[in-house]
Amino acid sequence: MARRSAIFMATALIALPRAVGATPPVGAQRPNVALEDSWEREDALDNYRGMPMLVLYEDKSSGMLNTDFKKELAEVAYDGRYKGVVAFIPVADVSSYDYWPLRTFARRSVQKQSIATRTNIVCDWKGTVRQALGLDGNTSNVVLYDKDGKVVFAHAGAMTADQRALLFALLKVQVDAAQGSVANPPESLVR
Repeated sequence: MARRSAIFMATALIALPRAVGATPPVGAQRPNVALEDSWEREDALDNYRGMPMLVLYEDKSSGMLNTDFKKELAEVAYDGRYKGVVAFIPVADVSSYDYWPLRTFARRSVQKQSIATRTNIVCDWKGTVRQALGLDGNTSNVVLYDKDGKVVFAHAGAMTADQRALLFALLKVQVDAAQGSVANPPESLVR
């Protein structure tokens, strides 16, 4: 029943218009991108191969655009059901602070935010993550990839309540598929 209601909601909402701006098209393959957190630890998107992935990319000016989404996401994350199943990659666009002494202040600011949210935030110092993923600059970007690395949802800008509901329905389908609850996600949801 829950699967059917998620399918119905996602199918009903799939016709929502995409935001104007550069986002990767649905179905596009996720590239491998080198990552660095605010403590200078290295990682890469390929390290999460085989997992659904949710990327949230923002700069300082766009950090408040999707506050409602982040609150809803925190509630979903709090129950722990998706932990270890979904890779959540929050990325801070700090490319405008990539020079001394601002780089040090920006790094510390991202570290404080990471500690406050208990989330390891990646720093995009050169804009390479934004460019590789095909994201829009100067706004909030949200991209959901399936376990095979294909874009399932992409949005630039503030999300409406309907767009957030669609994203969470698609996320649930991806989690269920990753956990083996759904053998094959319905084709209408992965386009």
